[in-house]
Amino acid sequence: MFYKTAEGGAGVLQRLVEEPEAMAEVARAALEICHFQLLEAGIQDLRPKCGAACYEGLLSYANQREVLQLDRHQIRNLLGKLAHSRTELRRLGRSRQEQLEWLRQLIDPRSHLERRGVAGRRRLPPSQRRPEGHP
Repeated sequence: MFYKTAEGGAGVLQRLVEEPEAMAEVARAALEICHFQLLEAGIQDLRPKCGAACYEGLLSYANQREVLQLDRHQIRNLLGKLAHSRTELRRLGRSRQEQLEWLRQLIDPRSHLERRGVAGRRRLPPSQRRPEGHP
């Protein structure tokens, strides 16, 4: 699952979905940060003496609370697969309005969060608005 914290969004998640090579680019950059090199024969560890994480890679002041949970080796194989991936946008045949109506039918009437979440989808920010019929 991905989530973004930028107010109004920075368009990152949209790029990951709409640009076929974007996820692979992010994965290759993450491999570099984790001191791995992607080769045809596999993934080479460029810093075997770096244990789970180091300040030249994953560690920072901002994530010091998670230091015991960070382990570059745990994510290596997944990043390797993602580095060779290609994203393809699939449409399920619903227009935006039909999707909104479908979501409204799924709302749990006891859930204020769900009601608020779907209700907030009435109007997209200007950068996200597209003419009807445009994917």
